[in-house]
Amino acid sequence: MEPFRLLLVDDQVEELLLVEAMLEGEVQTVNLIGVRSGAAALAYLDEAEQLPHLILLDLHLPGMSGLAVLAALRASRRLCNVNVVVRSGSNDPQDRQAATDAGASDYLIKPLSYAAQEDQMHHLLMDWQHLIRLTSSDAQPEQAQRH
Repeated sequence: MEPFRLLLVDDQVEELLLVEAMLEGEVQTVNLIGVRSGAAALAYLDEAEQLPHLILLDLHLPGMSGLAVLAALRASRRLCNVNVVVRSGSNDPQDRQAATDAGASDYLIKPLSYAAQEDQMHHLLMDWQHLIRLTSSDAQPEQAQRH
């Protein structure tokens, strides 16, 4: 099975390193790419041969905000269907609503403790990997029938 491709967009180096450490045991199943800005995320996606299965996007990024990144993704013919989960320190209901209105698949609040963050990441990856496998296996029989 191919690795689950995860793009993490967060301006905090500590957050990138934390998620990388949490996924250390998942090396065979998760391919993590981390970038520190919305512009860097879009540049990476423009050049990527294979799109990520999931983008984990911080809402409050300097320069290009997470909402602006979402708008750019949804406006792009190539990127409009990429799954995006916003993961932010903000528990403001207006931020959650703005993210879902902009096209986020989900909105998660970053937990404060390491254990809670690790648990959140584990469940997030398990859920999305399962969903991607289901949609991939559903698509394969259709492709086989067309030939």
